[in-house]
Amino acid sequence: GYSEQAGAAYGNTGWQTFLHEFGHALGLEHPDEDPNNTTNQAGNDQRYTVMSYVPHPSMAALPEDDRSWPVTPMQYDIAAVQMLYGANLTTRADDTRYFAPGSAYALGDGGVLENGRPAILTIWDAGGIDTLDASDQTGAVRLDLNPGAFSTLGQYADTIAMSLAHEENGVIVNLIENATG
Repeated sequence: GYSEQAGAAYGNTGWQTFLHEFGHALGLEHPDEDPNNTTNQAGNDQRYTVMSYVPHPSMAALPEDDRSWPVTPMQYDIAAVQMLYGANLTTRADDTRYFAPGSAYALGDGGVLENGRPAILTIWDAGGIDTLDASDQTGAVRLDLNPGAFSTLGQYADTIAMSLAHEENGVIVNLIENATG
């Protein structure tokens, strides 16, 4: 039958399927071929890669139609594509403000997308002086700016990931320098 999740809107399984299949086109593989593996072997869930069939741990207990799915490639996906093709050092290389109302990367209260689903995403930012701005959030906020770390906006833990550290000439280039909230 039809599922509201089938559409290709951010946070729906249709969008995650697009990211997953695009990952295959770029040469990425599944971390574990068993879709029934719920043992969460290290890195085998959608907190780390869109190539996994195991949902993000914060979504796993929810009915499938109520879950949110990644809206970006996740940490391992970004790192693998960078290993295969090189890092894109022009993506958001200027000063960027994330999550604040009116910004290009705004999220609603509770870290939700326009469709009301929690955002599950990884930030790759190649430079500038950047800020995670959760000042308009009314619920739980935990921000960790370290490369490879996870942050929480709202009730679902660890849905905002920082990309793994990427060095160019011995300098980590993908740092988020500031946080408010």
